Amino acid sequence: MLFWLHESKGDVKVAISLTVDSDSLIIIERWALRRQGKERIPTPHSIARMEICPRPEHPPRIIGCIKIPFRDIFLRDKREGEKVLVFEGKGLEAMANRIWAAKKLAETTS
Repeated sequence: MLFWLHESKGDVKVAISLTVDSDSLIIIERWALRRQGKERIPTPHSIARMEICPRPEHPPRIIGCIKIPFRDIFLRDKREGEKVLVFEGKGLEAMANRIWAAKKLAETTS
């Protein structure tokens, strides 16, 4: 995250990470720079987090929601009909199922 947020010299306002842990929990985080300490050094901080938990024989449990302001993505104000980017619900469920299927395939072939 430091590279994208700091080395961009302010051109990148937000970064998203997606982590899959050993128990197949999917963690999605929104990162931004915050100035910290006496020197006010900009450091990346997770400012929003979601978890997608597998549940065999049931839809996954999705905890949290990530909203990214339009300006942070496009570096301009939104126009009529344009909206903030929101990570939530069914689209993430489909993505999670594809990740878990790929993880299972990788585990069986290694």
